[in-house]
Amino acid sequence: MDDDSDMPEPETKDYEKYIKCTQKFLDLFNGVVGKMPYASILRNSNGDSIKLIDLVKYVEAKKDKILVNEMDKIISFIANIEFKLARPLMELIEDQTRQSELFQIIQ
Repeated sequence: MDDDSDMPEPETKDYEKYIKCTQKFLDLFNGVVGKMPYASILRNSNGDSIKLIDLVKYVEAKKDKILVNEMDKIISFIANIEFKLARPLMELIEDQTRQSELFQIIQ
């Protein structure tokens, strides 16, 4: 039987993509949430819910480096906010040619 205890630990590559939120995203995001009652509970189409203040604090904490799939979840909450509030941000998010105005891919 071979003893492989002296073999190096295999290296794994992190294939997760991270993004950084631009000031434009933060301004639009704050424009959306800033018009909502402090005690709001947001829900997404998966049935998840989050307090508005917790979502805001999360975005503030992660704005410089956030996983793409985490941003997708944040967007899923925004997408279920009242149309007139969410529209300015959601229209840019849904426009593939303009997403770079909101996010920068980082390593």
